[in-house]
Amino acid sequence: MIQICIALFTIFTIPLIIYGEQNYVEAITKSMQLFIKQPLIIIVALIIAGIGMFLGIFVLCIGIIFTAPFIYSMYYVIYAQSVGFQNTSPIDEIGIE
Repeated sequence: MIQICIALFTIFTIPLIIYGEQNYVEAITKSMQLFIKQPLIIIVALIIAGIGMFLGIFVLCIGIIFTAPFIYSMYYVIYAQSVGFQNTSPIDEIGIE
């Protein structure tokens, strides 16, 4: 039970390090804050992704190689919906410098 809680609280840690350019301590604390804002929606999204992954592995027999990326794409979608990304174009940045 403790392991599940830690995994849920730190679900945004890796995306925050990669996309948010934060160090690991800031990423862990920010991940906890983001999870606490909407825990029910995040848990439901992860349950749906887990059910879809297990259906792909066992019922459809397409294998773990094809279904494991589905859970990671769900992490990305949850991160994109909760934090978001800046919509800047490299072409727009040419004239700024």
